[in-house]
Amino acid sequence: PLDMTEQANIQHLTSNAQHRSIGIVPFYSKFDVRCSMFDVCFRSGNVRITLLFFALLLLALLAGGWWWVRGRAPDLVWTAIDVNYLPEQGDANLLQINHTNYFLIDTGHPLYAPRLIRFLQEQGVRRLNAVIITHGHSDHYGGLIPILQSPIAVERVYFNPPAPELVTNELFGCSPAELDDIRNELARRSIPMTPMTDQTRWSFANDITLRVLYVYDGIHTPIGRTDINDTSAILMLTHRRMKYLLTGDLNRALGHYITAQNGTVPLKADRSEERRVGKECRSRW
Repeated sequence: PLDMTEQANIQHLTSNAQHRSIGIVPFYSKFDVRCSMFDVCFRSGNVRITLLFFALLLLALLAGGWWWVRGRAPDLVWTAIDVNYLPEQGDANLLQINHTNYFLIDTGHPLYAPRLIRFLQEQGVRRLNAVIITHGHSDHYGGLIPILQSPIAVERVYFNPPAPELVTNELFGCSPAELDDIRNELARRSIPMTPMTDQTRWSFANDITLRVLYVYDGIHTPIGRTDINDTSAILMLTHRRMKYLLTGDLNRALGHYITAQNGTVPLKADRSEERRVGKECRSRW
């Protein structure tokens, strides 16, 4: 027979062993459940379900990453595209608005249309919501037809073709045949060409606006008859407190008159248009 001390020690050891065994049982139970799930997914012919699950998980991660990047991207990106090589000069400005809207202001000289199209494609531009031609000179409208004939889709063109009497007075830079070709190409593709007025305005989310401040026909102007340069649409791009002025090829005389009207339509801007030679210039807001 065991004395009381030995019986107590045996009961204590038995109790500890039971506690240890209780702690081990759930571990093996979880392991068995996991093995059973593995068997169901891979050993029971349900590989397709597993692959579908991981594919959906991957898509969710990619979508989340895309939204994160988009949330950090600027609301407005302006790029002055280099379409200037001597002896030719030209203008082409790309606006990326709220990530998905693309406005192209002028298209440069036709000689450099391939470069312009290549640049647009490199930037991922597949559709232009609008092409704005500030005035009727070939260093501004020259790349329009090549763009229309490229894989890049164009929704609408804004252009005020100069009056025939202005065109006949120009020795270079514009021709009735080129203007007719533009009209015919747009009509063939059912792309509308909309004239601009000083009431033309485009408004977007995040306090972004683009508006026409002034546009004259070269015949009925405050300073009398002018040339085609003075038919340029004067544009103001605004993003919150930032302002950017695009003047086309406005001449000095009409420019002085417009500046004198500054109290009526403010022209003060943080930046103004500049031609780039040799590289693109990009601003982000």
